[in-house]
Amino acid sequence: MKWNDLSPRAGLTYALDEGRKTVVRASFARYAGQLSLVDAGWDNPLGTTFLEYQWNDANHDGQFQMSERGARTRVFGFDPANPNAVSSVQQIDPNYHSNKDNEIVVGLERELAPNLAVSAAYTWRRSTDLTASQLLSGYYWYSWIGVNRADYHQGAPVTLKGFTATPWMLDDNGANNATGGLLLTNRPDYHRTFNGLEFSLVKRLSNKWMARAAFSYNDWKEYFGPHAIQDPTPTALDPQINGGQVVAYGAASGKFYYVNAKWQANVNALYQLPAGFEIAGNLFGRQGYPKPYTINTDTGGLVGFQGVLVNGPIDQFRYPNVWDLDLRLAKNFRLSGNARLTLAGEVFNAFNANTELFRTTEVTSSTLNRLNEILAPRIVRVSARLTF
Repeated sequence: MKWNDLSPRAGLTYALDEGRKTVVRASFARYAGQLSLVDAGWDNPLGTTFLEYQWNDANHDGQFQMSERGARTRVFGFDPANPNAVSSVQQIDPNYHSNKDNEIVVGLERELAPNLAVSAAYTWRRSTDLTASQLLSGYYWYSWIGVNRADYHQGAPVTLKGFTATPWMLDDNGANNATGGLLLTNRPDYHRTFNGLEFSLVKRLSNKWMARAAFSYNDWKEYFGPHAIQDPTPTALDPQINGGQVVAYGAASGKFYYVNAKWQANVNALYQLPAGFEIAGNLFGRQGYPKPYTINTDTGGLVGFQGVLVNGPIDQFRYPNVWDLDLRLAKNFRLSGNARLTLAGEVFNAFNANTELFRTTEVTSSTLNRLNEILAPRIVRVSARLTF
């Protein structure tokens, strides 16, 4: 694989008045993605391979015998019609290229008073040519070799515990034509758009105090053309809803976090008191992240059991909004030379909010809706810092 990309960038700043207290800024940038570790090992014949069959333990000995093998349900990483081949069944599109982001930012800044300024900025971004290997960035899509969108048919809706999910099943024709390999390529007829607004009010440190207030709102959506979807089964990692929200994900401690907050706010301030004391606070808030429910069901074909997203947009359920207040009181001591000692007492999550952050959302689980994580409780910290 060899990528050659141009990433032009241009910016403009213009003062609207003689005193340069009101400034307009604009910029354009085109970014190109980079090769990932997944790309480098895509067609390695020593990668993961497996066959999956139904199994009927006829003699009840808990051991698999070939005579107990049922229908094949999944194949991955090699061609069962040519199992002794030393080459990989994975393929790389000869036109495979980097993903692109085109971004425009327009902003306005105004100095209201000395050391006090307000600003607003609008960001537009369009992302194209995303690839099957960008799994670590919250993107999940595969292109099976030998399979077409027409090889799938809608399965029967599955309803459980008040939730309904609709899987799509791979027809026999698609299963027979599949090589078990994946094509590394750019997702066709697919793009994302981002629209964001940011507002801020900044008071730089003067007259013994400083403060900052910021608020942002964003709308991040994805769009699918006629060739963008191969397997139409919606999952939490690829909901496949045209015009739906883009939700990035990350995994930690065995949990998947789905990240998308349309708004976020932050206010902080510091005031210098007499005798070397100072007091500060920080208030942070954001919209609760999506809480997608899935039903683990057998979709047959190349994937088998998977978590099918319940009908509706991925963000139809959200966790509660998060609000967190931190406070700080400190005393500064000037020692000899440049040495300085700071004693501080800090309170994190001052209101001791127990906002829920994660629940079990797999509907087939016996622990459905079990609370697994909350905002960290109130913490009081006393510290001393010596600088010299």
